[in-house]
Amino acid sequence: MNVVGYIRVSTQGQAEEGYSLKYQEDEIKVYCKENGWNLKHIYRDKELAVPPRRN
Repeated sequence: MNVVGYIRVSTQGQAEEGYSLKYQEDEIKVYCKENGWNLKHIYRDKELAVPPRRN
């Protein structure tokens, strides 16, 4: 089965504390391999939901 993945972080905390884009990508790749799926592409959403504060 051909599949695509989607990864994102919505807060800076998620990005820094274990749910980074790299972590999510690795988990998707492992899951697909374990299930015999053909991972065609991973879409990445790097935008944070809350824009950084201005000084």
